[in-house]
Amino acid sequence: MAATQFHAGDVIVFAGRGWISRLIALGTCPLQLLLGRGDSHIGICADYCGRVLLFESTTLSDMACEITGKRMRGVKAVDPRRRIEGYKGKAWILRPAEDQRADLDRSPAAAATLSEYLVDRVGVPYEQFNTLVIAGSRYLKRSWLFRQDASRLFCSEMVALVLERIQWIGRSNASTYTPNSLARKLVYEGTYQPRSRIL
Repeated sequence: MAATQFHAGDVIVFAGRGWISRLIALGTCPLQLLLGRGDSHIGICADYCGRVLLFESTTLSDMACEITGKRMRGVKAVDPRRRIEGYKGKAWILRPAEDQRADLDRSPAAAATLSEYLVDRVGVPYEQFNTLVIAGSRYLKRSWLFRQDASRLFCSEMVALVLERIQWIGRSNASTYTPNSLARKLVYEGTYQPRSRIL
């Protein structure tokens, strides 16, 4: 962790030790538990006022939002280093592939879109329904129950929506993504490099 630098576009994948995290991992992809992962949460980094912050949608962190100064359930921005160091579980970082990194470096508009979209979502409530259904079954998420609705955001839904906005992934129903399925898609399609363990 000491040598890890965080940049806009970095995706952080978490595997918690708590029963809710384990239930999400089990319902999403049981094989990942055998691989020692158990992905249960995901967030994305973006620039804000000269700092790189981790944007996430969660109910399981007491950290105050760096933008509002409030402790909240739902979308908030936190210091990535403090969030990871205080996390009870494992964490990995996915770095954007060279083409995507070059997009952000060459185009201030792309970097601004990433930041502005996430900052605008701060305070949006957490989508508890997705958590319960995904935890219950990885198959139910494909049903009619999962209609796109950004008034409440599950963690992977929030990350997928911003990546769609900057055209790093194709448009689809972002509410059907789980932390594990989104992380796998990003690496499989070459948008992101393979994950590296940071905790």
